[in-house]
Amino acid sequence: MRLLFLFAFFASFSVSAFAETFNLQFGASNIGTLTVSDNRLVSDVSAGPLGLGNGLFEASLSDIRTDEGELVQHYQSYTQSKNRTISVTFNNGKAIETSVSPLGHRTALSDVVEVPSNVISPVEAFSKLRDATGCPDSFRFYDGRRAIQIAPKSQSHEAGILTCHLGYRVTHGPGHLSPLYIKNASISATYATTDGQTLLSLSLQSGPFTLTIDR
Repeated sequence: MRLLFLFAFFASFSVSAFAETFNLQFGASNIGTLTVSDNRLVSDVSAGPLGLGNGLFEASLSDIRTDEGELVQHYQSYTQSKNRTISVTFNNGKAIETSVSPLGHRTALSDVVEVPSNVISPVEAFSKLRDATGCPDSFRFYDGRRAIQIAPKSQSHEAGILTCHLGYRVTHGPGHLSPLYIKNASISATYATTDGQTLLSLSLQSGPFTLTIDR
């Protein structure tokens, strides 16, 4: 069950100015790929342990205009294994509309009245991790079902490699994976710094399980 939580975490991130494909690993095993390009993500897992997490996940972020002509951002994701579609409209750090299908997958946080202010989309969340200068600052993102805080904890810098340790905490809404309702995990982000700063890998750890995207 924790494995599904790890898949859900990485599946929710999607941004890139150009196409990149990362290896997706569970422990030491390569289980699929993660491709990001122009605000679109495709995660293709074909070798999850016992088939857990297998299938495609797609997510995108685009600018749209409301009926009143206001420019807002529209996030949409589709999870094949759950046949679930989520869409969220963001305006100046606030979720103004959320749709989740099937309806049984909605949570209390799928009602935008309950969503805290100063949230960004999962797309922008990955952008902050990938394109950071130094270690990422604290931020909170909203995925249509819960709000999650990412906060720096510690860092090390040696031989042109910067490693940032961050906390992952569900601040509003249910934790991941009923009946465990996991609300806390740890992230390690590793960057090469010899020529600018380039993300090399992101790892999410929950208990004994680690999921990593790696160049």
